[in-house]
Amino acid sequence: MGEFRVHHVRFFEYQPKPIHCLAYEKNNKQLAVSRSDGSIEIWLPESDWLLEKVISGRSEQSVEAIVWQGKRLFTAGLGGDVTEHDLLSLEPKNSEPCNAGAIWCLTKNFTGTRLAAGTEDGCVVLFDIEMGQLKYLQSFGKQEGRIISIAWHTQEGVIVTGGVDNIRLWSVKSGQAIQRLTLGHQQENQETIVWCLAITSNMTIISGDSRGKTCFWNGRQGTLIKSFSSHKADVLTLSINEEEDCVFSSGVDPLLVGFEFVTTKSGVGNQHWVQSTTENIHKHDVRAVCFLPNCIVSAGIGTNLCLTQRRRDETISKRIAHIPQNIVHVAKEKKMVMLRYTDYLEVWKLGHTNFTSEKDGEILPLRSNPVKLLQLKCKGQATILCCGISNNGNHIAYCDEHNLRIYQLSVDEENYTPKVELTKITMAREDLRVPIHHLEFTPDGRFIVTATASGYLQLTEINEDRAHVANTFNVFADGITMLTMSPTGNCIAVVSGDHTISILNITNNRIECNLPKYDHPPRTLRFSPSGEDLVIAYSNNMIFEFDVDKKEYTTWSRRESRRFPNQWFKRQNKVCRITFDPRNDDHLVLQDNMAFVIVDKSKTMPEKKKRIFEKWYKPKKEDAFHQCKKYNFLVYVELLEDDWMLIVERTPLAILNNLPATLKQKKFGT
Repeated sequence: MGEFRVHHVRFFEYQPKPIHCLAYEKNNKQLAVSRSDGSIEIWLPESDWLLEKVISGRSEQSVEAIVWQGKRLFTAGLGGDVTEHDLLSLEPKNSEPCNAGAIWCLTKNFTGTRLAAGTEDGCVVLFDIEMGQLKYLQSFGKQEGRIISIAWHTQEGVIVTGGVDNIRLWSVKSGQAIQRLTLGHQQENQETIVWCLAITSNMTIISGDSRGKTCFWNGRQGTLIKSFSSHKADVLTLSINEEEDCVFSSGVDPLLVGFEFVTTKSGVGNQHWVQSTTENIHKHDVRAVCFLPNCIVSAGIGTNLCLTQRRRDETISKRIAHIPQNIVHVAKEKKMVMLRYTDYLEVWKLGHTNFTSEKDGEILPLRSNPVKLLQLKCKGQATILCCGISNNGNHIAYCDEHNLRIYQLSVDEENYTPKVELTKITMAREDLRVPIHHLEFTPDGRFIVTATASGYLQLTEINEDRAHVANTFNVFADGITMLTMSPTGNCIAVVSGDHTISILNITNNRIECNLPKYDHPPRTLRFSPSGEDLVIAYSNNMIFEFDVDKKEYTTWSRRESRRFPNQWFKRQNKVCRITFDPRNDDHLVLQDNMAFVIVDKSKTMPEKKKRIFEKWYKPKKEDAFHQCKKYNFLVYVELLEDDWMLIVERTPLAILNNLPATLKQKKFGT
């Protein structure tokens, strides 16, 4: 299948952010995930956990609560505002202050016409969201201490709030507290904080608190039904399913503990809540738990989404680890790599060696080591949305919320230590559309193609020390979620918000064709080195190859795409990047987060039931699939000139070492 000399990059210190909140919208089948930097991710669980959109975080933004109302998404945080987000432009659409300090929690009523926020000042604040608006409505009577958790009864006009040492029931009509439930103390003079709440249709209140207890209350009588010492530390989150017969809680003690509403043989009168299951799938604090139709999602400091499925007598768990696409870029001609962090960029010169070896896995001695050429910091506290480097390494560019910044990069390598000069190119902003979420240099480096999430596509021309917008296209009403540039420089492939793939000719400003619509959304796509073909990987791992000139699928794709073995489509990690072997046009390299697979298009596909991705399977020379699993967590795989391959790896252990300490628990024998 071929041998490669590998630039194995481990100096990329990318660190995913902890997860704060989860919210699932059952009608649109979308999961909203907020992280500690204020960013919000929109996932499609039914499309094999495809990350569809990312709303970037802002330095002044904090997201402590997320609520869906139909296709509308609302967030609230410590800034004291409730914000509605535009899911097309990925920008704030409307914002309304609560006038009562920071907001710690947010919920909606059953009809979806009101929002209720719990605040730092101890007030419940109502917002009107009818008819597409977001408007401050009223504030309830003030209580002592902040409101940490909140829930709204589905039918009765009652709101339940949790704070320090108490749970209160409020009348929506009068705005006054109608009942107060008092919690005990774990230790004398130590407050009990109610971190999370839920309420059922029969007025059963479920609470999780700082004593590590999950409690069930009779909301009508104000009495405690049952209390479980389910955790050894604070219970930070809980969630109840739609049928209201199952609850899961977790927190600083990261055990995922389940409770079920069971009926004894005696009949209806003997229904009660029991602790049923305990799952140990997290190591760090769990901040959010959410029920989905076929699984339970939990997340927190550990940065990953953890899925738990209960099938008969067994529990199946799975982790969804996300490394964003387009955070690594390569200038192949100069063998430079650019790494994107939240608010700065790094450009490195790769190491070099003339040595080769016949021994697989041998570390080759370097003639020159990798060198960091520069670190470019954003102005102020801006967040980098996208970036790029030209193929010849002469220009770099990045975009924040308000600007496109372009620089000329000059590297003198005659000395032992390279001399780097960075010159800013003046950008004419008159016609520039921002914020930009996608950026690609043309192969000659003279133009930059940029795209906004709302559907504007622009061609920016670079002339020595100045740059200006040369052309603007607004033909994608559903927005743009992905784009890739052809190596010929005259075409780009664009994925719109409705998952349509279009090929646009940027020389004559015309859409050449739209690809046939597939049942699943695309996950990644890329042109072949000749620019004649476009290869698309869909969310279910289906691979198609499209002939750009003939405007049809290639002969290989029509014959082989649906003949991939069944095990290929059942792989837990899906293809997230495509690259090509410059030495062999028949070699297609498909990368996921844990491995990469080389597909030889000249070979016959194996039988549908053949298990070719097992650890024990040794590929033969005539096989069409060859898998490499030597690397633990792949961020980026790219084939360079000759026999060189670039692999950027960020291991789970490296990420884990940068996380806060976990709850210390005594183990048997220690």
